[in-house]
Amino acid sequence: MGWRDDARRVVVHTPHYLDFDGSSRPGGRARLLSDLIRLVRDSLGLPLVVAQKGRRGFEATDPDGTPVIGLRAPLDGSGDAVLGLRVRRMLAPGDVVLYGAGAQGAFPFFVPGSKGVQHGIGWDGPYSLAHRLYHRTTNLAFARAMRSILCVDTNYGNWLRGHGRVGYQLAERCTYLPNYADLARLRAGPADRPPGRPLRLLWARRHERKRGAALFLDALVMLRRDGVPFHATLLSPVARDDLAREVAARGLAGCVVVDGTDLDGMFDRYVDVDVAVVPTLWSEGTSLAAVEAICAGVPVIATAVGGLGNLVVPEFNGVIVRPEAAAIAAAVRAYQDEDRWRAHRRNCLSMRGAWSLERWEAGALAWLAS
Repeated sequence: MGWRDDARRVVVHTPHYLDFDGSSRPGGRARLLSDLIRLVRDSLGLPLVVAQKGRRGFEATDPDGTPVIGLRAPLDGSGDAVLGLRVRRMLAPGDVVLYGAGAQGAFPFFVPGSKGVQHGIGWDGPYSLAHRLYHRTTNLAFARAMRSILCVDTNYGNWLRGHGRVGYQLAERCTYLPNYADLARLRAGPADRPPGRPLRLLWARRHERKRGAALFLDALVMLRRDGVPFHATLLSPVARDDLAREVAARGLAGCVVVDGTDLDGMFDRYVDVDVAVVPTLWSEGTSLAAVEAICAGVPVIATAVGGLGNLVVPEFNGVIVRPEAAAIAAAVRAYQDEDRWRAHRRNCLSMRGAWSLERWEAGALAWLAS
């Protein structure tokens, strides 16, 4: 029997879908969940509700009209068990649970036989042994409880296989389905660059240390010192002032623009971009910033972290480098070769179908129905 055969309602369990006061919907994870919710509602015909943390209890709707319940809980990891327990208590007969953020927000109160989405390994950073052991415990418990797990990259399944025979069996519950782009909203820029025009570079991420903005800026300092002409845009929906201060501190204000446009506003920007840089340090799945750049015909310079290697084929649609400023600067410098840039741009566009929303929807529907 399929997961949905006896389901009366789907409860999407996630610590963070709307903001903690029930207002806007931030980030790539929320975008994927909103598309999953649309498939559940429109294609499977099941009613649903999102349950998440809130600064206080609230009831709201997302931009598509989906009801969202905010359950009061500490907003950091200390509130995960509180949220998990409160969601368990709100379940009614016939409810099935879709965990939208992997093990986050529920341990140890997972509902056996549920489905879950894994967005990439988030505990691969410079954390303490206690932090890593905690995530090992929560993620193995999550995998044991799930009927099946939708994984945006191959890292999680491989991580499970590293835990011996039991982990190998748990990895069989994983379905790999990388992230995607809405091709109808993405336009490619011109096929040629005017001779002598500075390279136009883009970093488009939420401004967090792990997303590598400082690494990118350090690379730009090297390029400017070496006389490489460029113009860079840093686009983040949060911490714009912090980014601007980092730019000014490095003396880059004349050639770097900080933009606070929401990431959904990026779709029209790629026509003015030559190269996208995704310099992640840790905690990365199949980055939407990389997927969308590739689908817009923009070669990607990415670090060898997380699921970026599932997207970028070295010397085909971009470059994979070490997470070091000098390596990023060298990769940017190499794109001054217009023939090389043009070939990578053409290869990026050849991959549009592989990362299309339609391809993702077909895979997600098959996973939901299983």
